[in-house]
Amino acid sequence: MAKFRKVQTELGELISRKIQKISFRFCFAEESAERADLAENQLGKLRAKNRSSTSVGRSSEVVS
Repeated sequence: MAKFRKVQTELGELISRKIQKISFRFCFAEESAERADLAENQLGKLRAKNRSSTSVGRSSEVVS
């Protein structure tokens, strides 16, 4: 009976460690996706700003 309890305890610890690793990877993946979304949004804003400043520059050249 003692051997059974020992194996049961070791198995429980092993499962716990595996769950922790999976949790960490999942959290890391979520954070990576959030960072990618933020970077994409910033890039979109920069592109829009660049387009607007370029079009303003062109229209002022035409008026001059």
